[in-house]
Amino acid sequence: MTKKEIRYHLIGWTLYLLYIVVGFLIYKVPFKTQIWSYSITFVKLIEFYVMYLWVLPRFLNKGKIPQLIGGIVVAMASFILIRFLLEEVAFDYFFHFHNYFGYTALSYSLDNVYFGSSGIVLSIAVYSSFDSLKIARENKSLREEKTQAELAFLKTQINPHFLYNTLNYIYSLAYPVSDKLADAVIKLSQMMRYMLTESASADGTVDLQKEVDYIENYISIYQLRFEEGFY
Repeated sequence: MTKKEIRYHLIGWTLYLLYIVVGFLIYKVPFKTQIWSYSITFVKLIEFYVMYLWVLPRFLNKGKIPQLIGGIVVAMASFILIRFLLEEVAFDYFFHFHNYFGYTALSYSLDNVYFGSSGIVLSIAVYSSFDSLKIARENKSLREEKTQAELAFLKTQINPHFLYNTLNYIYSLAYPVSDKLADAVIKLSQMMRYMLTESASADGTVDLQKEVDYIENYISIYQLRFEEGFY
């Protein structure tokens, strides 16, 4: 369990115990009845965490239905055994009273299945709630990561071919307006092509003529800054 889960569990059980204690004080419940109530709450607590920490994480989300049913049976058997040892053995030894009279093994087990089922249902409900919140957070995180990946992918789509096509389109628009402007666009396109795809071969060498052409184009475009009315 995470620290946040532990905090929520502590708050929940504390509120539940306060509810029981306040009820006892208001209705002046006899001591013996209080003992039975505290004991069954304690045993349900054990049953709850057998389910929550052991059975459900191992079997519920993994679709292991037979093992899940077996785990529920183990949790219920633990509830029955611990309650028997507590109320019929320990209480009889220390307080000289016990809970059940004239019972058979079957009637005792069936009665405890009734009382113990609430702890199992509660554990499944709480575990499923926290698990759903966890899945929702993970899905949100995955969606955010997917969005970032899509944005990064879109950025990579601004590739050299896109730039060349765009410059060619700008050239077609510039040509009727200004020969100098159209020529500058062509030179810029050649420079970009050289920088992006032709500036170095596999062995790291460069073509001297292409390097000279690149420098000449660079100087030519740079000089346009100082010419008036080139467009």
